[in-house]
Amino acid sequence: HVAQLILAHQTFGRRKSNSANDAAVLYLLERFRDWPIFLVFDYDSRESREPVKRLVEGAAQSMFAGLRLRKQDAPRHASVMARYRCHKAAEGGGVAYQEALEVVEILPRYYPLLIGTKNFMTQGKAANQLSALRFAGGHYIQMMDANMGASFGEACKVPLILRQFQPSAASPADRKQVRCRILGFREFIFTEQHGATGSIMASAEWSFGTICQRFLAGLDVRMHYGHPDFIDAFWASNRGSLSKASPAINLSEDIFAGFNARMRGERSEHSDMLAWEKGRESSFNAASQFFVKVSKGNVGVMRSRDLKILSERLNVVDNMSFYFASIAFYLNNWLIDLSIQIYILVFVLLTLASQSLEDVGELGSMLAAEWVISMGIIAMFPRFLELTLEYGYLEGFIKFVPSIPGIMAAFTFINKSIAAGVFEAMTTGEAKYIGTGRPNANTHYSWRECYFIHCQTHYYPALEVFMWYIIYSSLNVQRDTASLPMFFILGTAAVWLVAPIIFCPQPTFSSLYKDLGEFWKFVVATPKVSVQHMPNPVEKSLHTEDSQATLYEMWLLKELQQHKKTFHRMPPLVHAGTLFWNILILFMLVGLVPASVFPFVWYLFVAFCFHWVCMECWRQSHRPELLVFAAFAVTFILPIVVSAMSTESMSANLFLAFMVLVQGLEAAKCFVLLVVRLWLTPDANWTQMNNETRADFEKREKAKWSNKLYDVLVEFFYVNCLTYELHLCRALIITFINLTVQVVMVLLDAACGLHSCILLNSNLGSSLGCFSFRRAYRPGGGSNSERAGIGCGGVGGNGVGGGGGGSNSER
Repeated sequence: HVAQLILAHQTFGRRKSNSANDAAVLYLLERFRDWPIFLVFDYDSRESREPVKRLVEGAAQSMFAGLRLRKQDAPRHASVMARYRCHKAAEGGGVAYQEALEVVEILPRYYPLLIGTKNFMTQGKAANQLSALRFAGGHYIQMMDANMGASFGEACKVPLILRQFQPSAASPADRKQVRCRILGFREFIFTEQHGATGSIMASAEWSFGTICQRFLAGLDVRMHYGHPDFIDAFWASNRGSLSKASPAINLSEDIFAGFNARMRGERSEHSDMLAWEKGRESSFNAASQFFVKVSKGNVGVMRSRDLKILSERLNVVDNMSFYFASIAFYLNNWLIDLSIQIYILVFVLLTLASQSLEDVGELGSMLAAEWVISMGIIAMFPRFLELTLEYGYLEGFIKFVPSIPGIMAAFTFINKSIAAGVFEAMTTGEAKYIGTGRPNANTHYSWRECYFIHCQTHYYPALEVFMWYIIYSSLNVQRDTASLPMFFILGTAAVWLVAPIIFCPQPTFSSLYKDLGEFWKFVVATPKVSVQHMPNPVEKSLHTEDSQATLYEMWLLKELQQHKKTFHRMPPLVHAGTLFWNILILFMLVGLVPASVFPFVWYLFVAFCFHWVCMECWRQSHRPELLVFAAFAVTFILPIVVSAMSTESMSANLFLAFMVLVQGLEAAKCFVLLVVRLWLTPDANWTQMNNETRADFEKREKAKWSNKLYDVLVEFFYVNCLTYELHLCRALIITFINLTVQVVMVLLDAACGLHSCILLNSNLGSSLGCFSFRRAYRPGGGSNSERAGIGCGGVGGNGVGGGGGGSNSER
């Protein structure tokens, strides 16, 4: 055959896998049975279904007949390649594996396929690619995900493109001369028509896949940034495969193929003659999560041995180019995000030091000027340059200008996602695969989903920015001096708060009522029992992801996991350093704030004592929500009202006093937990201890008791030291913001469908009158609807070969 297609599907025929996926695979093999299409799957005699087990064992008996294998000597683990033979439905409507498939080749293995993140196992996607590579025997190979495709016209160019692997003067039969080992090309993002988010993601991918790749190839630093690049199959099969498979380091597994080629003195080229189809996320939350995943994978690149070796071998100029081609974009996003917080904090410190804006301006400092350029604006220029190259200046300008507001808002938010992903991966050392699910562009998502995804990365930092600016402006009002407006920084923080709701499709009054009720229940509800009465381990008893999840349990789980993980992984000296850092921040706050703040500290301390009493009554009286809100009102609302009635400046002093109180409570909590931790020495892995002997049983019970006591103490400080109330306060503010923004979106959609017209499709607003509502699409409403539903949720939607676990191979 000139070309061969291999469908790699690791979980085919497994007992725990979805049988509908297996049926979909057989449907594909049957539909294209006249073409050289093969199925590669992983075989495990203990995990595979009985029909698959009989199929593989029978093929092994015939293939290895010369070895005289007994039935018990059949391979326990193997990589299997099969092809379609005929399709006969089994009795009861199941899948007839033995009748449908014919085993072509078996590669026995001694060890099973280990996929996961624990104990440095294998990454699923890279392992799936390796399984396909074992059976690929052609000159060139192309790995593709289920979100890729090509038109017939582009496919006809492939022989010409493959000729570029060799120099133009070399003969086609001369395989000794090779120009490159990896050959990339352009990509056409077909999800560009799937709403505003799909268009924005397509613009980002298109810019990166054309102008950036072309530029990197010119600098001779182009790597392998994903599928569907062509790769020299013979070279890859004996020099490090197509990617690396460590789940901790190689989350972005594909770029390491480019590192491997560069370390071996080979090249990766780019061609503009070919364009492949590719689908990207078209839902806003999924798009944000995709960039978080990529940014965390880039931190894995920073920690890799490959980057160290390459940096040591390159000269200064090539190192700068290599930095631009690998980690520069993600690290730069994090540094710019960090500078926003430092920028506001510097002005707060200058104001506390009695230095006005005029004093700063007299020094000729750039700090006295407003920031104008942000990453949301800079990220638009590659697309504008590529549009002018593709369509000319006039048409490129016409295409570019209408997209400016949406791209600015989306990339302001997405750049924060990148920065948060980089920071989290650098501080925790963990980078896990995030399955975005790639929902449809018109799929409505809830406020609770937004909170789960963005609370730590966007919502909380935005609220901190506004808090610091309130302190800064209030201090200047108190001193009767001018303050910098900081329009762009405040606008950036506002985008972090409102962008998920603005880009949420199909806002209606019914969805508003549902989102508000669901999120309100999530915010105010608490478990009926405390940690003391929950079964061990406590972490499994908390509802954090299902429909019964609550704000209280979500953050309590994070508190428990944070304390146990950090103490288990880090020596006590590190925890002593954390305590010292908290005490140092407390003394810095006490030394920096003016004397007028300390009376507010005593007011807040009295309110905190009342809060302590309320929460103790709450704990003893079956946890009524009324007491929680009473404590919340006394701690947060009453001091604001009392301060507003006084003659002194309220906002700055109140916020600074509250920061001193909270930091003091944090230092006290850190000290007590450290002492108790050293005394109890709880073991988070007590469930894995042996209890065969009496001594082992007593040791296990002691560890169980220590963990339970420590969990009770963590919950006590979580409730009584304002940790839970701070999360509750932020959640209530986010609720008000979401409600306000979504009401506006509902009214815009009611006014001739303006919101859906801009966000999804211009046709949605043409046939609607003012304040008229359309019904949401529901599949199964007729023959046309049924056909549309089948088309939208076909084989790719069922996850065959997709979701990070599937890949195709061409040669």
